[in-house]
Amino acid sequence: MEKEKLNKAVLRSIDILDYLSHSKKPVTLSAISKDLGIPKSSVFDIIHTLVHKEMVQMDEDTKCFSLDVHCFEIGSTYLSRTDIHTQARPVLKQLSLQTGETTFLAVENNGMIVYLDKEEGSSPTRTTCVIGDRNDMYSTGLGKAILATLPIEKIRQITGGGRLTAKTSNTKTTFDELMEDLEQIRQRGYSIDNREDNEAVFCVGAPILNQSGDCMGAISISAIYTSITDERLSFFSQLITSSALGLSHKFGYSGVCLYPTPSYGINIGKYMPKVLTIGETMAVMVPSETGPYQYINHFRLCFAGAESNTAIGLSKLGHQTEWLSCVGDDEFGRFLLSRIRAEGVSVSHVRLDAHAPTGLMAKRFNPSSETEVFYYRSDSAASQMNETLISEKSFEDVGIVHMTGITPVLSQSCLRLTRRVFELARSLNVRISFDPNIRMKLWKQEDYRDLIKEFISQSNIVFMGLDEGHLLYGERTPQTLRDIIFTSGCTDYLALKNGSAGAYVYSINEDCYIPPHPCVCIDPVGAGDAFNAGFLSGILDGRPLKDCGQRGGITGALCTQVQGDIEGLPTKKELIDIQNHISPITR
Repeated sequence: MEKEKLNKAVLRSIDILDYLSHSKKPVTLSAISKDLGIPKSSVFDIIHTLVHKEMVQMDEDTKCFSLDVHCFEIGSTYLSRTDIHTQARPVLKQLSLQTGETTFLAVENNGMIVYLDKEEGSSPTRTTCVIGDRNDMYSTGLGKAILATLPIEKIRQITGGGRLTAKTSNTKTTFDELMEDLEQIRQRGYSIDNREDNEAVFCVGAPILNQSGDCMGAISISAIYTSITDERLSFFSQLITSSALGLSHKFGYSGVCLYPTPSYGINIGKYMPKVLTIGETMAVMVPSETGPYQYINHFRLCFAGAESNTAIGLSKLGHQTEWLSCVGDDEFGRFLLSRIRAEGVSVSHVRLDAHAPTGLMAKRFNPSSETEVFYYRSDSAASQMNETLISEKSFEDVGIVHMTGITPVLSQSCLRLTRRVFELARSLNVRISFDPNIRMKLWKQEDYRDLIKEFISQSNIVFMGLDEGHLLYGERTPQTLRDIIFTSGCTDYLALKNGSAGAYVYSINEDCYIPPHPCVCIDPVGAGDAFNAGFLSGILDGRPLKDCGQRGGITGALCTQVQGDIEGLPTKKELIDIQNHISPITR
């Protein structure tokens, strides 16, 4: 349609409705005018017309506006008339065109999957499944993508909860094996059928969700196993998750990931308290060479954030974790969500900000001096975090909440968020883990010592470098710092980290020195966060103080032996083997 034929008032009305649909709380007329760039007089006329037609409602006390029930009625009518087959057909064709492989659409029916549609790819190899066929759920990518959205009682009902028939030598044949696989699917964001239904076929799948978050069906990409490489798997997984999420949004789903419900934990049938981490994570540009940027040919995109590092470390050690933050609704933000989710950390409640960018940092390696870091975080989405990010609901199933001293000094709104987190955690008996993680560049000549000490005094678990202890309290002696901090209010644990010289760990009735673990340090960045993950893992597993400290020391040492913040983080088995002297700490 020609642009000049478009009605300006109608366009503005639609923009206002769209704006209100994405607003987390009622907004004022002035805010609508400012954010959309529409004159206040025009907003006034449009908004009151929409109120009259019951599309928008006004709070008489606050004079703020939000969507009214008639918008819901219109949306519900659209959804009721929308057919999953009609919506999925072009998606299947596009996926097949992009990959050259066969794509499927299926739904669950009486505990089986039924193939509703398929699109053959350009590959000379063809699958034997036809539209209308039924198949088991536990052995297929489509079926497992759907199963992973269901409660454990429903999964048990569908599978029988006992021995499962082996389709191939790769089929998961016990209920516990299947549940562990479904857990990995939830954390990864997509399913994998690795020759479990057919010896020759590899498949990735993802669910389609509706406005209530219920699963309507699933889509998949199937290929011959011998054609799958790490690069193709990465490509397929990104395509299938983004396509399934796009389809889900067409049916009214508003989430940013496909598995937002709480996971069951790796230890099936056991309650595993979740660790909630809250804080800033940025995209990072890492050059492939040393020297000035004008001579650098290649950069690697990765990410960095103290709280997300700790969450990933705990996830690799088998614990349930969730990272809560704000990122820009941009390419960097989507990159962060994808990568952190892929590490097994829930990102289902991360807020996307359409008006602020994701923070960015860039490194420069200098041949004769320390690495330089350049930050581009001013007015970033993370700096806009505030107390509305969390509620009591955010703490469901949470045993420990972990934060650092970076967050409260980012902005006044981030300070309000931190205070609210501490307030809610204390009221709900959730243990608070806090690492000052002092970044002097963020202090900008402000003196935040009293503020950081305030949060330390309210925490149950405190991590601190000896240098930070000296900055905050004017003391370097571990025992003196221990006495000061425990007297100030820290009630459970204190870990004083001293880099290559080891660490000192304390509880109310016990203290231990943790000697350093010999290793070749390649990159120390992230070692402190890794130590925190190892130590918290010990607490979650109910281990003695010395064991917690050893876990922290080993995890921190492993992290230093490779480039990057998270690349050296161990699994639970690797950690225990080193702790029991079965494996060496050197990689």
